[in-house]
Amino acid sequence: MVLVGLFDYESQSRRSAINHVNLCPKRGASLFRNLLAVVIVVLCVCPHMMAQIGAGGIPPSFSRSPTRIPVTVQMPAVDTQALIAEDDQTGNDPYRFAAQIDVALNLGNSGSWQTLPNGDRLWQLRIVSPGAFSIGLLYDDWYIPAGGQLFIYNDDHSVVVGAFTSFNNWEYKKNITQHVAGDATTLEYLEPASKSGQSRLSIYKVCHAYRNLFGRGSLDDYGDSDGCEKNVNCPEGYPWQDEKRGVAMIIHNNSYQCSGSLINAFTPTYTVYPYFLTANHCYQSGDSLWIFYFNYESPGCANENGPLDQTIANAHLVARWATSDFALCQLSEAPPVAYNVYMNGWDRTIAPDSCVSIHHPAGDIKKISIERHPPTIEGWQYCDMAQTHWRMQHWEVGRTEGGSSCSPLFDAESGLIVGQLSGYCNTCYCGQCRSYYGRISNSWMGGGHTYDGLRHWLDPDSTGVTSVAGQYFYSPDNDASPVRPSHHCRSWREALPHPRGTTGPTASAPILRMCSTTTLLRVT
Repeated sequence: MVLVGLFDYESQSRRSAINHVNLCPKRGASLFRNLLAVVIVVLCVCPHMMAQIGAGGIPPSFSRSPTRIPVTVQMPAVDTQALIAEDDQTGNDPYRFAAQIDVALNLGNSGSWQTLPNGDRLWQLRIVSPGAFSIGLLYDDWYIPAGGQLFIYNDDHSVVVGAFTSFNNWEYKKNITQHVAGDATTLEYLEPASKSGQSRLSIYKVCHAYRNLFGRGSLDDYGDSDGCEKNVNCPEGYPWQDEKRGVAMIIHNNSYQCSGSLINAFTPTYTVYPYFLTANHCYQSGDSLWIFYFNYESPGCANENGPLDQTIANAHLVARWATSDFALCQLSEAPPVAYNVYMNGWDRTIAPDSCVSIHHPAGDIKKISIERHPPTIEGWQYCDMAQTHWRMQHWEVGRTEGGSSCSPLFDAESGLIVGQLSGYCNTCYCGQCRSYYGRISNSWMGGGHTYDGLRHWLDPDSTGVTSVAGQYFYSPDNDASPVRPSHHCRSWREALPHPRGTTGPTASAPILRMCSTTTLLRVT
């Protein structure tokens, strides 16, 4: 419990400024969601821009007897050792874990159809990639009409994702579905009789995981990150139980892994958008397809598996700038209530005395790293650019690795984001790792345009605000459907005196006062 004293924020003086927007208290507010009414937040969602949130259910074939054997397509062999050697040579950042295999598999040229007694049609296709820890898929054409249902599962049915429905149609007609453990995956699509011939599913990439991010069985040596990494629910992470809920693992094009964080914006209209801050080098092209994994963490300090079903697929890129290596996107969907995510705050003026990073190194469960000394201001690219980055000389707790890239850097006192991880120079190992984070202050104006600066998005009304506190992104019921409040309501919170606890993540929750609830209108 060494760090409880270090992070005793209730006894520290708070940084204050006229233009600091304090929407919520800093530390230990994680219990308030269980005690009081929840905050209403807004995202106006078009029906064709839905996230990868499955509708649940059971594939129709599971209840049919005898089970029909799907048509199988086998992928060519993947040279795992050659890929790993290539990763070692390039530094593997972003963190590559899967090889992409070009295919052209669709509802017309692959798999098999059968007509059910009620007139509906069932299509099945089994894809095998020998030696894969898991298989993910990319689609260059995707349209599921109303009533259609797509399920994806492995051979032993231990992993079933879906049902994907018309809710999951993405406006660019491309799409991505998450990795399924094992070296064989089956697609099963139910097309209603009334929509016969209207469905489009075309797979153009099969992603063969040669690193074990999603197929782990034993937890004895869980994950691939370094032994000095600390799980976010160890004592070092107790003061960060709010901020951790904004950090997510990103899977890019089902082959690369990064980290990043939801980030709050100051909008006088009190609209809260699901903006997500990551790094420019995690974004590769206009064809980028992303899956965001929230709350992937061990429930305690020991290495235990975390949930992999709290996902959102796809996002709009709104701004990026290579110089400070930032990318800002807006998620395709408001996070469901059950995810209980946190919009992390930010500060563009502060010079931190100590720093914290929350991240997913090597695709592992969520970790926390701590630097107790002030960072220096330096360049990043080739380690000799203009002074655009914060440099961590070394980490007292944990470190950064491949997969940590793009994760947020927090000022340890205020808990606000001050940068995002670009990478590191030279050898990086436990106790000695020079990590470089693009500074929010440099990203603020960026290149001077709406598409390469943060200002237009995080302060759209040009108020001149220099920092914004974090807040939870909630709806008041336990329904994962998107909601649109009938009027805007942003929480205002007043922390009452409360002694800081020392026994766990929820021991220090202050009492909070919040705004009134709002009538909801369902988005259809």
